[in-house]
Amino acid sequence: MSLINDALRRAQQEQHKATPVQVADHGLQILRPVEPRPSGRGMKWILALLVILLTGAASGFIWIGRRQHATAAPTVAAGNPTLPPPAPIVAPPVASASTKK
Repeated sequence: MSLINDALRRAQQEQHKATPVQVADHGLQILRPVEPRPSGRGMKWILALLVILLTGAASGFIWIGRRQHATAAPTVAAGNPTLPPPAPIVAPPVASASTKK
């Protein structure tokens, strides 16, 4: 146990003896440069957002196009007076009971 305490005391003394923080001529501390972040993560988010936006825009254009096509088709047919009237529906003749064998 005393060996551990002696080692701790020596480590504390070494910390106090270590050179103090380096100071520049103007009295400012010298700072370490910031390490750059990995650039791959930000690009993935931008790409995902772009795909979602393009998919939504394409879906919206398709929906608007189908809606306009559905409303325009009956207007053209109703506005054309040269179409013949529909043929009347005729029911087929029913076989009578006297013709059965």
